[in-house]
Amino acid sequence: MSEFRFQEPWVGSWNSAYWDTAWHEAAHAVIADFEGLQILESRIDRPDPHVEGIVRVVPDMGNLLGHFRCLLAGRLAHPLHYPPLSWPLDSEGPGDEGNAARVAAYLDLTQAQFDVEVGIVRQLLRLLSGRQARLQSALLERGAIPGDEVHQILISGSTVPAADPERSRPVASRQVGSTPVGVA
Repeated sequence: MSEFRFQEPWVGSWNSAYWDTAWHEAAHAVIADFEGLQILESRIDRPDPHVEGIVRVVPDMGNLLGHFRCLLAGRLAHPLHYPPLSWPLDSEGPGDEGNAARVAAYLDLTQAQFDVEVGIVRQLLRLLSGRQARLQSALLERGAIPGDEVHQILISGSTVPAADPERSRPVASRQVGSTPVGVA
């Protein structure tokens, strides 16, 4: 994999209109971190025209179940905003559900196994809701956060760290030089 370079968020204000996106992305990140996946970044600044936010993780073929749980987490964090996930998942669908469907097919999951995984992710989200809320707050404060800082926010119990001034640079010089797995 080529080198990943964090991009600072575009200038904007991350107000309550981004609350759902920040909660959704924080759910992905908290499960990814719990599952031991290396997070490259979490952002809510519309990093792609087709998504409002993303959590990028380093692909780990040895932990596809962790990736699957991470993909389920965003949708399961919003039980009132999205229709419930149901089996079979739509492998042609965009975003998280389509990606989860393809991972489920690769893992050869059954409906019963899917139901167990949904229950596990729901329980983890309940147990880790404080961490999720801390990361949501940090995303609303900053718009985008590098993976090492995401991990520190999740495990520290502290407030949002300030953005690193060394990372600040003009928009024209920002680049992402890799194609890590993204969870929208």
